[in-house]
Amino acid sequence: MDEKQAVNGEGTLEQKLQHVHSDFVADIWRAWKDNRSESATSIDSEKFSRISVVSLTQVAATTAVDVGMTEEQFLGVCQANFAEAFKRAPRWG
Repeated sequence: MDEKQAVNGEGTLEQKLQHVHSDFVADIWRAWKDNRSESATSIDSEKFSRISVVSLTQVAATTAVDVGMTEEQFLGVCQANFAEAFKRAPRWG
């Protein structure tokens, strides 16, 4: 299956979910990077990064509650994501 099929809602559930996930993450990164570049002269980069983490975790927490995750499940996902990011994520600051 190609990307065009996923956009058109074809393919397996996993392929559709991967497409939604990829688009969502790409949009978040684009917004974060665009604002980081535009705000670089007016906001300390450490403060920008910290407020970004607060904003993104608020969205994640609200979404987790909305889909019925328990606190334990949500924190487990957060811990797993952090562990993976700690190994692989680029460090800009």
